Amino acid sequence: MQWEALLADPAWQDVQSLWRALADWPPKSEPTHTEPLPVPWEQLRLLLEYALLALQPLVLKQVLSAQALENVRILLHLRLDRRLVSTQARPPSSPYQLQPDPYLRPQYHRYHALQALEQQIKALKQGPFFMQRFSMAETQNILEDLNLDLLEIYAHLLGPEARENHWPMILETIIALELPLAENGISPAQIELKIAQFAPLALAEDILMRSRFSGALRAALSILKEAQNLSQALPALRRLVLSPGQHSLTTTALGLLKKISEVEVWEILCSLLVETIPDSHQAEGAFGQVRCAALDVLSQFQNHEYQTLAGPLLRAGIHASYWSNLSRLKAIQILAKWGHPGYLEEVIGALRSALAQDHREEMEVALETLKTLQDPRSIPILVELLRHLSRSDTVLENLRQAFHSDRTPIQEGLLKTLKVLGHPLSYDRVSQQWLPENSP
Repeated sequence: MQWEALLADPAWQDVQSLWRALADWPPKSEPTHTEPLPVPWEQLRLLLEYALLALQPLVLKQVLSAQALENVRILLHLRLDRRLVSTQARPPSSPYQLQPDPYLRPQYHRYHALQALEQQIKALKQGPFFMQRFSMAETQNILEDLNLDLLEIYAHLLGPEARENHWPMILETIIALELPLAENGISPAQIELKIAQFAPLALAEDILMRSRFSGALRAALSILKEAQNLSQALPALRRLVLSPGQHSLTTTALGLLKKISEVEVWEILCSLLVETIPDSHQAEGAFGQVRCAALDVLSQFQNHEYQTLAGPLLRAGIHASYWSNLSRLKAIQILAKWGHPGYLEEVIGALRSALAQDHREEMEVALETLKTLQDPRSIPILVELLRHLSRSDTVLENLRQAFHSDRTPIQEGLLKTLKVLGHPLSYDRVSQQWLPENSP
């Protein structure tokens, strides 16, 4: 990196200011407040990403390498995550592994990182630009415990090969973020003023359009969930949904499309329905999650014109080899809901497969599909499956409670489906059989 140009750049100084202010975030509440004020964590993450995106021109000017920018991004978001953990505000799911790995190679342990930073500072001081730098205060900032924690965590995130290649650059990145002590630094309280300068929805849309960092995208989607009207956010959501990979984020974004009109989202759903990627394809989650989420949105369509257009796409998917049983079941259920029942054999086959493989979600969707189909031909098959489950409970299996407890929800699902189909059953303890209710 070109140190002199980097440290003099206003965009870099903004990132430095945020980096340092995060060490004491969130600001303490005023004594007059009886309860702590809500902390805008998600908006802060978007503010960090907004500042990081402003560094991209430095990559084009070769002041900063693309890998160095990625290092800055990870370290800055990790620093925010450490504050989340320390204040016990961390959401259940996190894109980061925040616990140090005890099996890391010794040179990546925090104490070895301390030694490596000291050596890096010593090496930089040999150059003319740094000869008069690294005061005691600057050195202490670089070697603070929080930085050592981040280095240890980041080393774990990188993996063995990347650690070997990027470790010296990561050390330089920590030093660059701490040098020099910015005269225009901001306090934690001033971060809230910077956040207030942006409309949350507009900032979330901007990040969705420009960023590819999963943590920032997740924060943007979290803010959009609270909005009532998402029509303006549709271009940003379309970009995320139709981008390859990151299937778990795409699934979340598709859930937001339920708030937007059918006319506006039809093109997006159509693109996903004709996509030939196998449902088992893994990126960030399986693509089947994306297809099922798209089908969930489609199931709410009321417009007959779009139902007519979607019908052939759904029928093609039901027979497509790259659709999973779960996607097929949802498509069959949608067609039945729209007045086009059928595919009973496919549903029964999927139900048998789900029972054999103990696939609970697939079984539940198959039973819901049978309720929607309302086909009386499924009744004897469901009764047979129910009695088969009862017969397979041997004495040994009954002693092992796991088998019994596993089957109870399955039996309940079958019984509820039979009741909806007009064939309720009850268990007769004398004959040890399932018999129609009110039978003699």
